[in-house]
Amino acid sequence: FNINLWFIRKNYLSKIVSSIWSNTIKILSWIRRVWKSHLLKQTISHLINEEKINLSNIFYIHLEDERLINIQTTQLREIWEEYLQNYYKSWVIYAFFDEIQNITWWEKFIRSLQENFWENIQIFITWSNSNLLSSELVTEFRWRVYEYFVTPLDFSEILTFNDIKIEKVYSSSQKWKIKWVFNEVLQYWSF
Repeated sequence: FNINLWFIRKNYLSKIVSSIWSNTIKILSWIRRVWKSHLLKQTISHLINEEKINLSNIFYIHLEDERLINIQTTQLREIWEEYLQNYYKSWVIYAFFDEIQNITWWEKFIRSLQENFWENIQIFITWSNSNLLSSELVTEFRWRVYEYFVTPLDFSEILTFNDIKIEKVYSSSQKWKIKWVFNEVLQYWSF
């Protein structure tokens, strides 16, 4: 299984990986375009390559795929049942729902999975929506949630992204490049 992980957000990935075995729903949330989907794929890659989890134990669905426009909860249930019947082979399921807010009543679907497969499922969700507040999410799932607020790249990540190693002393050309990157961040990337 090969996912293009050309930039790994190590701080977030280590937090997610440390909670993989807890019986909580892991929700990656906040604003759009902060690499939540990429973090899900990094988690899947970790499971396959580091934890040696079989691909048949991983269910992934990206709900912004144009083929899934206007999908309903009942159709998502049918896809899930198809997975269970034809692909799922052993004890634990790692279920990844990317951009789940695109489905009406998704909370009830996820809660039913958690209740029906309690000891056999690890659920990961990306969610970008202002219709449901974080406090309401926690209440909806009866406090069985761990939420990661994924923020845009911080400056050290941006430096790494631009192949600038963080050091104590920089040459004048390195300083110039850091200043250039900083100005780019202020002009195009920051809030």
